[in-house]
Amino acid sequence: MLSRSFAKPPRSFPLEPKRRSLDPIVDACNIVRMEHEAFVGPAEIALLGLLAEGPQHPWELSKQVAYREMRTWTELSQSTIYKQLRALQARGLVKATEIAVSGRLRHQYSITEAGRQAVEEGILNLLITPSYPRWPIDIASYNIDLVDPNDAMTALAQYAETLRERAGDWARLEDFLRGLGCPSHRWALANRARHMIDGELRWVEEFSAELAQRATSHQHQEPDHQERQR
Repeated sequence: MLSRSFAKPPRSFPLEPKRRSLDPIVDACNIVRMEHEAFVGPAEIALLGLLAEGPQHPWELSKQVAYREMRTWTELSQSTIYKQLRALQARGLVKATEIAVSGRLRHQYSITEAGRQAVEEGILNLLITPSYPRWPIDIASYNIDLVDPNDAMTALAQYAETLRERAGDWARLEDFLRGLGCPSHRWALANRARHMIDGELRWVEEFSAELAQRATSHQHQEPDHQERQR
């Protein structure tokens, strides 16, 4: 008797390997297309996250975006919700159902199983990958030698004051969310923002100290330079 590894395969067994495109460029494009279809960006994750809470009409989603001030911490905006919903529906990540509201049929959207899988993968990718936002102040600090050090320190003091005000806003938001009994992962948004601002304030303090030292050194060097010119 032949061993099982050498036994004749049943007729349904594919005797030939599945044919692939002879063009590697076509194969690569197909892979990229499939990866693109499975990928969801931050704004889409935010929208799918809202739908994961339950089916909603577009106008209900717009209200949630406004109430939660999601435009300040996501790329999601009220003006693009309809367009994003249609795009997610075309990809099978959400489905629309017609519901009668005040005698009129309106679309109510809900997340699909594929949508739940996509948003779970998207959340994990965001947690894994650190992102470095483009901060305009980096351009200023990089070219700060083009302005007077004293003027720069004055501007940085105003920047730090604005940061402290924003830290207070986030602290009040955190207290508000805690008072509502929200789970910790909801008010963690405000808590993380406060920690980020604390780090930025420490940087401002250190950088301002360096500028002050530079300004003092410049003042000492100026009389020596004038003396040499005489």
